[in-house]
Amino acid sequence: MDTFEHYQLLKNDQGNYIELGRGSMGVTYKAEDTSLRCYVALKVIAASLLGSRKAEERFLREARSAAQLRHRNVASVFHLGKRDESFYYVMEFIDGETVDQLVRRDGRMDCLVALEIAEQVACALIAAEKSHLVHRDIKPSNLMVVRESDGDLLVKVIDFGLVKSAIVQDNSMDALTVGGFVGTPYFASPEQLEQKEEDVRSDIYSLGVTLWYMLTGKPTFSGSVASVIAQHLDRPPPFESLALLPSEVVAVLRQMLEKDVARRVQSPTELRAALKRCIDDLRGSASATRATSPGRGYEAVELSSSRGLSPQPAVGSVPKGRSWLWVTTGIGAAAVLFGGAAAVWKSLDPRPQDVAAPVSAASAKRASKSPAVALSPQRGMPWRNTLDMSFVPLGDIHMAVLETRVRDFEAFVQATDYDAEGGMSSTIRREGFERRNLSWKFPGFPQTPDDPVVGVCWEDADQFCAWLTKRERAEGAITAFQRYRLPTDREWSEAVGLLNEEGVTPEERGGRLKGVAMPPSEGAGNYAGEESRQDAPGSWNFLKGYRDPFPRTAPVEAAPANAFGLRGLGGNVWEWCLDHFNQSTNWRVLRGGSWATSRPQEMLSSYRRGYDPLFRMDDVGFRCVIAPEVGQP
Repeated sequence: MDTFEHYQLLKNDQGNYIELGRGSMGVTYKAEDTSLRCYVALKVIAASLLGSRKAEERFLREARSAAQLRHRNVASVFHLGKRDESFYYVMEFIDGETVDQLVRRDGRMDCLVALEIAEQVACALIAAEKSHLVHRDIKPSNLMVVRESDGDLLVKVIDFGLVKSAIVQDNSMDALTVGGFVGTPYFASPEQLEQKEEDVRSDIYSLGVTLWYMLTGKPTFSGSVASVIAQHLDRPPPFESLALLPSEVVAVLRQMLEKDVARRVQSPTELRAALKRCIDDLRGSASATRATSPGRGYEAVELSSSRGLSPQPAVGSVPKGRSWLWVTTGIGAAAVLFGGAAAVWKSLDPRPQDVAAPVSAASAKRASKSPAVALSPQRGMPWRNTLDMSFVPLGDIHMAVLETRVRDFEAFVQATDYDAEGGMSSTIRREGFERRNLSWKFPGFPQTPDDPVVGVCWEDADQFCAWLTKRERAEGAITAFQRYRLPTDREWSEAVGLLNEEGVTPEERGGRLKGVAMPPSEGAGNYAGEESRQDAPGSWNFLKGYRDPFPRTAPVEAAPANAFGLRGLGGNVWEWCLDHFNQSTNWRVLRGGSWATSRPQEMLSSYRRGYDPLFRMDDVGFRCVIAPEVGQP
């Protein structure tokens, strides 16, 4: 039965219940609260595992205690119930990935990222300590990582439903555990394994093993369960394997992993302070490196966010006091100089860091073209990937200089056999929208390999980014915590100089149009000028008095560069953005106008269009960004 009071278990396309996690205590499912119409996580725990009436009472008491814990770094428990012979409780649904999933897929984490995750878990333990609660199962699979809408990293500790009260007075109740032990041996404290008295310092030890796991890709000890338990009790962790980590980080780990409780970090407040010192020291070192080489003739502006899952671009450069709109300028093709080389955190490659990762033939060839091009995106520096796509730093991302080309998309289709050929419409109407034999391969007009790919929907663009991420991680071209994706609506605005736009959604922001009178100056972009009348019906709309050299799409490098060195943000093709257009539909966002654009308001940099993510048109394309991993807006 899939219904628990007003909670409905959800199924996948194969008709199976969607599992979010499975452990010795039970299974966690994705469910819907049918009253509030929102997703929840529902954990079902078999009564047979509890074993006795006293165990049942303990479970109820501890789950109720956990429900009182409210903190931004803790997944809230808000319902407890019993159905047939099973207990269940309902938690906040976290749309993210666990630390365990991230490390298993991508290898060890960047040092700063791991410290930031541990620091947020310490905050959760501070809140738990105030409520006299001990988690007893801090481990990578119980830490969820999500990216908030403002770009910040957020960690949520889950499974606070089976905590232990630190002020339990009934000793007989304390002795009741599932199978004689609560927790995971690989991440358990010595006192926990010996079933001695536990307090928050036990959670600190488990967090120490978890931090070790994030930094190295494996726990402190390995082997059989019996061997791991023995090592936790009697053997010091192999600190010699951490020789490449900053000494202050190793020092904190030593304090967290003390087997003697009295010598361990004594409180999560003390731990958080120590972690913050490490984070500040690492950031300070990076800032000092950046400060040694400021950009010439520009004001250096710190654009990177304070939190992130990958090396952040450290410094961007923008002209002092200047803003621009691509519709009005016609800026020359001079490239922006990005000042300063920034220090880069160690790669997340799971191989030992003192062994150089092998360089692929494609990467070596790319590097040989210019000594200024690094093998992976670095802070504040332009970069070129294995497809010879160029990127420049913009805030905490690298944005593609050019729109995605026909040859880039062709490489994707050839490698994957992805079908992107269904239902493309033609902007030039003859007897309505043309759908006969039109696709990105044959859009109805000739294209060169260096023209922007058209006829791709949002889903096609998203699949291209996923493929390129996988390809370049395998090549060693990007780190395991970087990925390709579409730019967000706000990132796209930043790229054209629109900062601090008002409005919650792209639809609301697009309602506040900014620009100047039309038509634009000649050569400002590839729009529907008089040249676009070629092979068009008599009813074709165009800009009278305006002309550019291209009746349809233009090679992507033909457009002038703006102050960031980005080309083609106005005209040529509409570009997909990552966001939903509004909060009431599944539409996605298009920006920038195209070769078919003739309406003045659509040529403004602030204009947005919303369309279904499966919409394909012969004047719609996209460009990519390289961004920190985790979640989607």
